[in-house]
Amino acid sequence: MMKEPVRLLAIDLRKAAPALREALQMTPAELDELVQRVRSFEGRLDLVIVTDRTRIELYSTEPNHKKAFRAVLRELIARIGGRDALGDLPTLEASGSAAAE
Repeated sequence: MMKEPVRLLAIDLRKAAPALREALQMTPAELDELVQRVRSFEGRLDLVIVTDRTRIELYSTEPNHKKAFRAVLRELIARIGGRDALGDLPTLEASGSAAAE
């Protein structure tokens, strides 16, 4: 039984510049590498990343889910070469049943 609710941080890529969307596209192997890098810095985390051309969704049941999300965001910022473009994108945060919707 989970003690912490599922938390979601979604990044909407629909209005992102094509080059930014392309830079954020990851193969399954790249997603696995991303999760492994985050875990190497932060330790074992309950973390799932779902992505396609229109969104990146981060899910976690970590008590300190913000730490897990920040670690992924640092990796994404490094991937695109800076935080400015990522900071302009719409995001959605939700928890519990709202995260599932």
